[in-house]
Amino acid sequence: MAIVKEVEHTWECGRPIQIRKGIKYLVQCDNPDCKKQFFREAKQVKRANKLGQHNIYCDHRCQFTHYEGVCESVDYPDCKNPITYRQSTHNKKGDLGNVCFKCCKKTKTKLHNRKKRQQAKDKLYNLLGNKCTCCNQDDRMYLQIDHVNNDGAAHRESINNGGKNRTNPYSANHPKHLIKHLELFPSSLQILCANCNYAKQRNGGELYIPAK
Repeated sequence: MAIVKEVEHTWECGRPIQIRKGIKYLVQCDNPDCKKQFFREAKQVKRANKLGQHNIYCDHRCQFTHYEGVCESVDYPDCKNPITYRQSTHNKKGDLGNVCFKCCKKTKTKLHNRKKRQQAKDKLYNLLGNKCTCCNQDDRMYLQIDHVNNDGAAHRESINNGGKNRTNPYSANHPKHLIKHLELFPSSLQILCANCNYAKQRNGGELYIPAK
């Protein structure tokens, strides 16, 4: 906040009319492209300091066009959109760093989708028992979803509409599709660990249970 000088001033108020004295400040717009000087009352300056608003502008246009740098998004390094003071202040409240609104929205959407996918995955594994059907392995790191009737390719093809809907190649593997498939065909899915799933594939689509 650039304060040029402080000025004493008087004004009339009340009934009967009383003369009061006070202080107002001559300040300068913090937008380097403007630098207009204007007056602010002492209570306005004190309120701005209390709220941590260290910059002051003559109008909203100057606030929105005060550029402080460019976007430094980690998820989208090619983005070079300018960062305004308004965006920078908003990002500091959410600890988002120097990220433009567009990248910030895309990052939040990605995190939201990831959270929803994990919730659907937890629900699916809970419905299927949270352990391998063949060897009872219950470590989630090793577990995979298997189609009992070996019709996984046909199921994914139906979700992708015969290959016409392939904007996201992983959409067919989203847990929400598997939950819906399980509701229609209750015994069509099972949990297998990575070893048992690979052994089933090598065994012609039949579960392989070793002798020992």
